[in-house]
Amino acid sequence: MKKILFSVIISLFLCLFVLIHPTIKAGYTPWDVDQSYAPYWCTDRGGCNEQVIYNNGLGQTFIPTQNRLDMVQVYLRDVTESSINLKIVKFSNSEIIAEKVESFRTGDGWKSFMFNDSIIIEPGTKYIIKLITPDNQIKWVWYNNPDYENGSRLDIKGGDYLFMTLGSTYTPAPEEEEETESSSSTTTTTATTTSTISTSTITTSTSSATNEPGDEASENEGDQSQTTETTGQEDKQEVEAPDLLYVIRDSDIFNSPISEIIVVEEDDILKIVGTSVPDSRVVLSIGGFIFSSEVNSQGEWEILAYMTNIDIGEFDVLGQTQVDDTRESKTTCLFKIVKQSAESSQEQTTTSQEEKANWTLIIIIGIGILIILVGLLGYILWKKKMAEKKKMKQGTEKNIGSTQSNTVQ
Repeated sequence: MKKILFSVIISLFLCLFVLIHPTIKAGYTPWDVDQSYAPYWCTDRGGCNEQVIYNNGLGQTFIPTQNRLDMVQVYLRDVTESSINLKIVKFSNSEIIAEKVESFRTGDGWKSFMFNDSIIIEPGTKYIIKLITPDNQIKWVWYNNPDYENGSRLDIKGGDYLFMTLGSTYTPAPEEEEETESSSSTTTTTATTTSTISTSTITTSTSSATNEPGDEASENEGDQSQTTETTGQEDKQEVEAPDLLYVIRDSDIFNSPISEIIVVEEDDILKIVGTSVPDSRVVLSIGGFIFSSEVNSQGEWEILAYMTNIDIGEFDVLGQTQVDDTRESKTTCLFKIVKQSAESSQEQTTTSQEEKANWTLIIIIGIGILIILVGLLGYILWKKKMAEKKKMKQGTEKNIGSTQSNTVQ
């Protein structure tokens, strides 16, 4: 019985510990975290130290294990709308290998600097994350117990600034096989390669390679008929709609497919990244406003959508790929947003704080009830034990009395 009661009490305490224990809630990214220093008592409990960045700049060294760097996150306090310049510097020769300037919403928290292209770095080599800003209020949070093993802050001995590096390890693919010397094989290879971009190019190059001077008229007519028919089909053919990879709002990252509605405010900037037909154009429509971007040769595109002029309300983010005047994709909904006014955002924050306070009160009441139950259980066990002792004592006295009575007789 005692073992069962003890197991129940331990289980209740473990459940309460899981509910109360703070955890770091990090947004999902398409990359892996390589190096990081992020004690949860600094981020979740608001403790730890801070240092003003300003024009002189602050630095934190790190040694990567990956060979590609795509994003750096730093934990800042008293952030204003002033620009912040992040540089990745090689420690051995002070070479600047990457630089990114960002502006964020006011407030504390993780701030993300995402590079447009992956930065090639050398695993095992020491680098510096350097921050510079003209604002004399923005602070970088630091701590010194425990220390980050693969680096340290540069402005003073002891301690590390809170940061994360995100990227991947890229392994080059084996070299492609050499093309054959046959001209016919070369023509076929070219047609296959360009088929994802333009069907008319394939038709024209095949026709010009087949029809040579001296061919019979019937063959020419047949080729011309085939060319015309293929071109007609191409005019009616639709290209693939743009694909969404992820959306970044401040330090929050939403990975595709995005099922939730992204909430934005007046000063938000959405960084929308995806893929589409190489060397085409992607056009987005949000609340009647148009945003567009060229697609590079690797099929990647990126659009910065400013929410300043978007009306209050809920909108579909519609996307379309445009190759030329006659070839475009169907319009597709990539995700949804809802823009709130400052008052609505404040009300939502107040509601969230009230809900948090209510949950805190519930947990405190639960702990109090648990303590009372444990106390009652202990009291019951103690009373039971005392009753057993009293009964045993009475039995002993009765036996002594019987023995004495027998002796007298």
